[in-house]
Amino acid sequence: MEDRQWLGVKELADTVGVSRQTLIYYDSIDLFKPEFIDTNGYRKYSTSQIMELREILFLKNNNVPLKVIKANIKKKSLDNIKKGLKASREKMLADIESMNRKVEKINNRIYALERAGLELYTVSIPMIKYFPKRMLFMIPWGTTFMTRSKLYQTFMNIRKELGKQNLSDDLGWGAFFPEKNLKNEDWLEEAGGFIYLPEDAEIDIEQYSENIKTLPAGEYLCMNRFDMPYKRKAVDELLEWAKQHDIKTEGNLIDECLLDTIFQGITDTEKVDFSQLQIYIKR
Repeated sequence: MEDRQWLGVKELADTVGVSRQTLIYYDSIDLFKPEFIDTNGYRKYSTSQIMELREILFLKNNNVPLKVIKANIKKKSLDNIKKGLKASREKMLADIESMNRKVEKINNRIYALERAGLELYTVSIPMIKYFPKRMLFMIPWGTTFMTRSKLYQTFMNIRKELGKQNLSDDLGWGAFFPEKNLKNEDWLEEAGGFIYLPEDAEIDIEQYSENIKTLPAGEYLCMNRFDMPYKRKAVDELLEWAKQHDIKTEGNLIDECLLDTIFQGITDTEKVDFSQLQIYIKR
């Protein structure tokens, strides 16, 4: 045959767009071998091998393992090649779904930080805001003597429970205070931490009936503050302001965390959370 019908390693590599090392490796594992080796020890490939190599590269670039390709490409086993491609497709779809979830988490965090940046301009100022219906997953602190350690441990426990249900834990979090205890001296009794649930959350309502709380859609009296959620001063100030302005509130109170202590340095405050107190306005 004429010399032009044969390609060396570099020529073939340049033709199909791979490295010389790739072709040499494929030869070493008996996946794709040259037609012959000339007297000078150079590998020589036939132009008719190009299509076979392109198929190998297609499968490899689509995540079909080399061992699967090797086991079936020479046998021309179409069924097994299809199985390999289908398995690769399923993995890709799962990866896409996983990546979309990560993008959604990033978007949620960006939104939360943008919102917090705006709320920083209205500290200690009562205001009325509208919120849609919200669901949250709450676990009581189990003590009226609160510490940072107990606060953070409760959030970790909530995340663990949500993880069991494959539910997102990045939609916002904070502290929950039952209405019946707001005016009591032991106002932290039955209070706890919470994390918002997705609107379409599929969760065992019966199993978690004591943990799932619903906040109705409507207007809420709110106030931003720098403090830990178990500190009472701002809560009393907000409820007193409502009384003075003849605003009737009802229902449970939440303290939604806008920026936790890891963002200290943004303001000159001591190491405390930046949060927003919210309580439903009775109309």
